[in-house]
Amino acid sequence: MQNNINYYLKEHPGAWLVYESGYKKLFGFSGTADVQDTLWAGLLCALCFSGLFAMERKGGMETVLRATPLGRRATVRAKQRQSDAAALLIAAGTALPHLWQVLRDYGLPALLAPAMSISELEAVPKFITLSDLLLFWLICRFAACLCMSRITLWLGQKLGNLLPALFISAVAYCLPALLSLSGMKNGIEWLGFYPLFHAAALWQTQGGNTLWVPVFLACAAFLLTWAIGQALMDEYDMLGVPDEVL
Repeated sequence: MQNNINYYLKEHPGAWLVYESGYKKLFGFSGTADVQDTLWAGLLCALCFSGLFAMERKGGMETVLRATPLGRRATVRAKQRQSDAAALLIAAGTALPHLWQVLRDYGLPALLAPAMSISELEAVPKFITLSDLLLFWLICRFAACLCMSRITLWLGQKLGNLLPALFISAVAYCLPALLSLSGMKNGIEWLGFYPLFHAAALWQTQGGNTLWVPVFLACAAFLLTWAIGQALMDEYDMLGVPDEVL
């Protein structure tokens, strides 16, 4: 083992000697923890956000809220801020238990060491540290939860009914992960938001010139979140305020 370590350090100048077991467990290099996190986060997003717009339309309050003095966009912005905060809590709920367990059992030594100090991450550029990878892992989980929250808000607004929005979003987010955990081994979990929950490990499994894939996925999730938010506000502007409310 010592010979293998010395050989790796010699072949990769700048690498540090790092106790890597905790990092491998945290970033999901093996096991199904990331699939389980995807399942629970998707279910929580479907439950928490499917009724924010649908309940107003069903109760007739949507028309009244468009006539508020702050303008029609204020209601949408307020709901988006609340959903963003809830998405942050959901993302933290999927990450903090793993972080606490790893800190308790292994520790996270040498956070400022280059990520390529871990042999499975040898393709990662030298300027990226383990702390950067940890931050990226957290950001990707937040991006996934944020994107799921906006999609669910959009479904609730379009369908105008809580149950269809809840069902469609729950199936879309949870079914691939659930099938994977049930024993389907053909990679079906990749059809959902699992790649973002597994993003740090993608740098290990992809390697080479495809290190940009998880970065692209995170940027795409944030861009889709912004686009849906703008679409929701524009939808309220186009609907206008009925004469009977004025």
